[in-house]
Amino acid sequence: MRMKRYFAAMLAVIIVLSMFNIGRKANSQVIKAKERTEDFVVMSTGDIDLEYMTKEFNDSEQTVNNDNLVVCEMTESDAERLRKKDDGIIVEKDIEIFASSKAVNKHRRVRTEKEWNMKAIHAEKTNQKDTGENIKIAVIDSGVDDYNDIVLAGSVNFLPGEENVSPLYVDVTGHGSSVAGIIGAQDNGEGITGIVPEAELYSAKVFDKENCSTISRVIDAIYWAIEQKVNIINMSFGTVQDSPALHRAIQDAEKSGILLIAAAGNGELVEYPAAYKEVMAVGSVNADGEISDCSAGGDEIEIVAPGEQICSTGAFGGVVITAGTSMSAPHITGVAAKLWGKDKSVSAEFIRQLINVSANQFTKTSECGNGLVDYSYAEKIYDEFKSTYDEGETLNKNQSDIEPNEKDILSFGEVDYVEGRWSGDAHKAGIVNSSLTKAEINVIKQGTIYPDQCSAMVKLSKHPYWHGGYKCSNYISSYIYATNMALALKSGKNAYAAAKPAGLSDEDKSSMANAVNGLKWSGILTSPTKKNKCLFIWGMAIHNAMDVYSHSAWGRINGVWQHLDHPRPINDNPKNGLADRTDANAFPERYSTAVKVAKKSLSTYVSGKAGNVYDFVPANAYKGAGTNWTINKLERNANVLSNLAANSLKAYSCNRG
Repeated sequence: MRMKRYFAAMLAVIIVLSMFNIGRKANSQVIKAKERTEDFVVMSTGDIDLEYMTKEFNDSEQTVNNDNLVVCEMTESDAERLRKKDDGIIVEKDIEIFASSKAVNKHRRVRTEKEWNMKAIHAEKTNQKDTGENIKIAVIDSGVDDYNDIVLAGSVNFLPGEENVSPLYVDVTGHGSSVAGIIGAQDNGEGITGIVPEAELYSAKVFDKENCSTISRVIDAIYWAIEQKVNIINMSFGTVQDSPALHRAIQDAEKSGILLIAAAGNGELVEYPAAYKEVMAVGSVNADGEISDCSAGGDEIEIVAPGEQICSTGAFGGVVITAGTSMSAPHITGVAAKLWGKDKSVSAEFIRQLINVSANQFTKTSECGNGLVDYSYAEKIYDEFKSTYDEGETLNKNQSDIEPNEKDILSFGEVDYVEGRWSGDAHKAGIVNSSLTKAEINVIKQGTIYPDQCSAMVKLSKHPYWHGGYKCSNYISSYIYATNMALALKSGKNAYAAAKPAGLSDEDKSSMANAVNGLKWSGILTSPTKKNKCLFIWGMAIHNAMDVYSHSAWGRINGVWQHLDHPRPINDNPKNGLADRTDANAFPERYSTAVKVAKKSLSTYVSGKAGNVYDFVPANAYKGAGTNWTINKLERNANVLSNLAANSLKAYSCNRG
């Protein structure tokens, strides 16, 4: 009896313990299940093959093109396990990084007799013409719109889903184009003139419509720039969080002989990558020659440059006023390229020290570093500094024999720039204060790239009326119909209320109206007001109009007229004569014409009218058309709408297919 009680008691204990263990295990599984997966960057610091990562973990939507880098979905526990498993890899969260721009102060005014910022650094006119020729500069940013005012030697888009976006309007926010404009906008009587127009500019798009990127995209872009053998990388962005993977990419770029320049940031502390010792951290001054209130401070600040009320390149050939250390960094980049072009054999460190030695230290080091950049003084002391410069020595050692820069800091007082706006003739007027605001232009730009992103519109073969395709019923009429729909939305009506212009088939009209009426605005626009909906659809209309000069273009190649096909065959040699329609160097006059058409369209919008056939007949356009390049069915499409317009376009048109 006693034994039975003993065994019964033991059995009860076993059951209780089993239930406890089961409960603990179940609880553990619940805890593990609650640990969410995130995107992590895994970077090899040696010769480790990371292919096994893609087998063990799910791939992220963030794809990269570097063999030493993968982005995978995993938990923090997984990441920690990998860190302990192998010392040859870096594992970190794929954090977000933002452009170092800030809102323009609408109340501060800046004089416009010339760009004050160029005068402030003594770089508005130099007697050293073309010294920056063959200096290669990578702008890692929100992309750079590729047209005649900014000439790109190369470009790449790292944003998922934007593989088909045209380089003509790739920069949705305008941030990258403004940065590139300060560096190298052409001296062509349009917009501004950059510091070094003769340099070779390379654009790497990593930022989205919110000017946000992941670390993995930035790292990918840095290695792309290394592959392009650039001399300088401009990075007008930052993050407060240190990233070992980003730092490794920065170090690899420095070892490749690249000069790295970055915005210090607009907070209290200098951000990364500017905070890394391999990078020139650039702070900001205003038009009075004072350190900007928004400019980060600290010992990492190396140099300062203008960063408030900066006039630079805007969308569709306009100009824009912008601010932040984002705009300070390209001033240093431009000056560095100009100086480096005097002798390409010198090192990046030589150029870095020359800029620092020649700067005007007008206030304490923690605010301005080595001082305000001064191109003319750097040019003046160039030969003397070069003769005494000792590679490998510190700045203090190399500057000991150089007379300090004691120029008076220029002050430009009250100035006339107000808010950043688009205006077709802003470069002539000198004051950018009319027409469309920067925010409105940004909404239009979102609409402009949308047909290249939306799965229901992206295919030219199925939706030629959104892509300037000559196989639609009439690409001019489809442009006009899109603007009619835009104005209908602005008045509170739906797309079906828009009038159908002559030349547009019922089938194309129905497809276009269904596409617009089916848009889920809450997922597209931050503020889906009637006006913003109108701006967005007008941007889609501009997309169609500009695409005419890509998808319906023919060029005379080796004496034979050929459709500018896309993409170029993988094994094709460019020397065989085939041309890619997305290549800005393939009959660039068609790109400049497309931009003029876009500007005409924007002027039509500002007038309050719907688009019309004369938007395709802008002044001073179609240079070389009819001789070197031509547009298929241009006259035929115009003739349905206006005989007069058709006659104006006859010489630029062909009829094929």
